[in-house]
Amino acid sequence: MHPPVQLSIGPSYGQLFGIEEVAGKLLEEILDSKGSWIHSIEGLGGIGKSTLVAYTLRQMAALENRNFAAEHWIVVGQNGIDTWDDVNQDSSYIVDENYIYDAIARQLGLEAVPLLPVTEKAKIIRKILKSTPNLIVIDNLQTPGDVKALIPILKQLSNPTTFLLTSRIAVSDDVEPITHHPLKELGMTDTLNLVRYESHQRSIDWVREVPDKELKVIFDTVGGNPLAVKLVVGQLSDLGLDSVLEGLTANLSKEGQKMFRHYMLVHGSCLALLNKQF
Repeated sequence: MHPPVQLSIGPSYGQLFGIEEVAGKLLEEILDSKGSWIHSIEGLGGIGKSTLVAYTLRQMAALENRNFAAEHWIVVGQNGIDTWDDVNQDSSYIVDENYIYDAIARQLGLEAVPLLPVTEKAKIIRKILKSTPNLIVIDNLQTPGDVKALIPILKQLSNPTTFLLTSRIAVSDDVEPITHHPLKELGMTDTLNLVRYESHQRSIDWVREVPDKELKVIFDTVGGNPLAVKLVVGQLSDLGLDSVLEGLTANLSKEGQKMFRHYMLVHGSCLALLNKQF
């Protein structure tokens, strides 16, 4: 089964924290005509890979010299719902030649191409992308199989077209010429700024009066994964800081608390806590 494809210019976002420096570097490398034609932004789910790319593309759109005839965005493996979170993932998908060529063809407005044999698809897509510089985002790669299938195809299609990948899986270091952009969690300062911003957006006014040394427990518990932080803040209006954090860490071993930095565990714990409260 091939995954349904979301075609879009990328996710929307509010105020961003801790992203400017890495976005600036990514933009510089994208526009470097002597640089790599394939870039891989890598990190955990919820860490902000798609947001980083969307922010970078919006910065590029403001430039007079954009280097590209058009920008395209393909989201892999979603179930047809127009969202960029991980609640709606469809795991029964295959990334292969047919899928990649079909997705790119639809982005280019070539609706008849997916009906052709794969060799014809490849010929048409390659001719266009090798003659006209496009920027194509392939978002939400999740498995080693996705990456392994994709890279050989993109090597044939790149230059002057550039590809930006977002992936939970780090592309092997022996694969060239790919530029890696590992995305790390937010530091404590940016995390606390995000907590206060999200609280303000949700009208949780009492958070404004809480000193950093008390809010720091959120960072200590869930780390600097932006989605994990947002999920925690989302519970504060109903449950309060102590109740949320007690619910999140209840009955977890030390190893479990380390794993808790992954946002899926945060999400599951938040839901379980809500079920108990309501």
